[in-house]
Amino acid sequence: MRVIDRHAAEAGYQPKQAKPLRWCHVELIALHTAKLLAQPGLPTQAIRRALTDLAMIAVSHDAALRSSELLALRWGDISRSEGSKTGRVLIRRSKTDQSGQGAVCTISAFALQAIERIHPPDAEPHHRIFPISASTFRRRLKAVVQQAGIDPDGISGHSPRIGMAQDLAAADTDMAAIMIAGRWKQPATAARYIRNLAADHSPVAQYLRTQDRMSDKPNILRLLPEKLLRLHSLTARQRPTSKRTFIQDQPAVIYSIRSLVKELAAQLATFSPEMGAREGQGRSKSTG
Repeated sequence: MRVIDRHAAEAGYQPKQAKPLRWCHVELIALHTAKLLAQPGLPTQAIRRALTDLAMIAVSHDAALRSSELLALRWGDISRSEGSKTGRVLIRRSKTDQSGQGAVCTISAFALQAIERIHPPDAEPHHRIFPISASTFRRRLKAVVQQAGIDPDGISGHSPRIGMAQDLAAADTDMAAIMIAGRWKQPATAARYIRNLAADHSPVAQYLRTQDRMSDKPNILRLLPEKLLRLHSLTARQRPTSKRTFIQDQPAVIYSIRSLVKELAAQLATFSPEMGAREGQGRSKSTG
């Protein structure tokens, strides 16, 4: 597989990554669900479906679950944490745990309450919590996301898992802890999910955002190319055919260059007062 991945990378192929569904998105979905349930006369089936969808999204996000892990959960796999309002989720088997050693993940009090709301009175510990297929989960997830006002393009059953990884990265969680939370064996796999977020929060990205705040000032970077082109065309026209001609035309060329420099200095003064002040001091010294 590594050889195949290397050849694909060399050919310019980039694996398509699902769009993340972060905690801020879960909150929007919860708000949409609350508004939906506040409607009078809502059928019981619609209420049950809305609460189930919210529980699936919240649990899969908090525990960074794959679709297969979420849909394999049974009521006996959910428990309350001792002395806390949070809950625990037992993952019996996963993609990276084919031997079935299992893993325990923590979910928020919000996700635990969402699960408890849909707990049937007659449910047995071995009954599946979400007895649906992966395709049905993906379809329902995209529908809820769109209804909550979120762009559904790129949303998949992997989106809550990627969203949790990015939430952890945004909270400055180290890579080892992110790997444990998502049960990743290779750092490269976890890094692939958070690379876009890492780029957006890099020192370069932060610096460029500060430059965007200067958009209301004259953009000297747009001005310079035009002036330099004018200077280049001027010197091209005044290029001498002989040494005598150059000596005769040199004052005119120097005067034109000085005029362009003064014009640039004036623009720089409006862009940065300190730069303009330094330019003025320089001119005073040269004239004196």
